[in-house]
Amino acid sequence: MVNERPALALVSAMPLMRDGLRRLLQEQVPALELRYIGSSITDALLVTSDACSGVFIIDPQLGYETPPAQNVAHARASRLPVLVVSGSDDQWTVRSCLRAGARAYVTYRTEPRELIGLVRNLANVDSRPQPAEQSSDPQFLDRLSTQEQRALALYASGMTLTQVAASMKVTPHTAKEYLDRVRRKSASAGVPARTKVELHQMARAVGLM
Repeated sequence: MVNERPALALVSAMPLMRDGLRRLLQEQVPALELRYIGSSITDALLVTSDACSGVFIIDPQLGYETPPAQNVAHARASRLPVLVVSGSDDQWTVRSCLRAGARAYVTYRTEPRELIGLVRNLANVDSRPQPAEQSSDPQFLDRLSTQEQRALALYASGMTLTQVAASMKVTPHTAKEYLDRVRRKSASAGVPARTKVELHQMARAVGLM
């Protein structure tokens, strides 16, 4: 029988990190059912195999011989969206994990409210309307230039503004301008997207993630 309650899996080789996340998410997102907390991706996959919604959180630096991106790809065997929470902000690691299928990548320096917003969004436990549900303009994506779309997708995935700029090979000022244009265009379409979580919701709604 399929369990309809959103599932939560926490995989990390760092007990303090995963226990801190467990306490934070159980307090702030009580709708999630903690299915697994530990350091084994395989064990986490076994206990979340019947979950139709939820989130699979992983710190991909597991101390194995396998690289972080391969650990993310392994976690993708779950039907749950994969959220990377890592101590590394190395550009190559961020990009490789996103290419491997992570829906978002955040670091330990991420504000708790931002992480909570991403978890609620990915696990579909946020009762607030999503941007696409608010918008009456189905062609919103067509209003964004290619560079604006790319900046939105990268920033919404969890990258910092500096990381977005480096990935796009532009200055941070230019990357910020792309994102400011996205915000202005979304506001003019009647779908305000000021925060990073709201931009993440928008990127998902228009198919960029």
